[in-house]
Amino acid sequence: MRLHILAGALLLASCQAAEAPSRKGEESPKPPPLAERPTPKITGKWQVVALNGRPLNPAAPPILAAINAEELAAQSQCVKWSWAYRTSGAAFSTRVKPMFGPMCARGLTQEEQLFDRIMSTATQIRHLTDGGLYP
Repeated sequence: MRLHILAGALLLASCQAAEAPSRKGEESPKPPPLAERPTPKITGKWQVVALNGRPLNPAAPPILAAINAEELAAQSQCVKWSWAYRTSGAAFSTRVKPMFGPMCARGLTQEEQLFDRIMSTATQIRHLTDGGLYP
């Protein structure tokens, strides 16, 4: 499965439902609050293919994620992340979990740094028409 990742603020802007044109004097319908939207199914194994709407550099190490009912774990070569997460409808929040064991001594790629920032601050999650997922 493919995982597209957007920063929380950008995601909020991209997820707003298109407002139908209103007739003069009528209010446009508002989308339901995040907690009232259906909770997307997110468990499974994913490969991150885009960050903030931009495809990953093909030369960069792939970022793979495994999501179960309570944890989102990801790895890029020897770089590892782990977050506990909660969903309420389409609302999404994470909490960094401590990592134990060996990690590589190399610096993080730009993609890895951005992935870490985005996943630590994501506020909602939704499926794409192509079967991908936006946190």
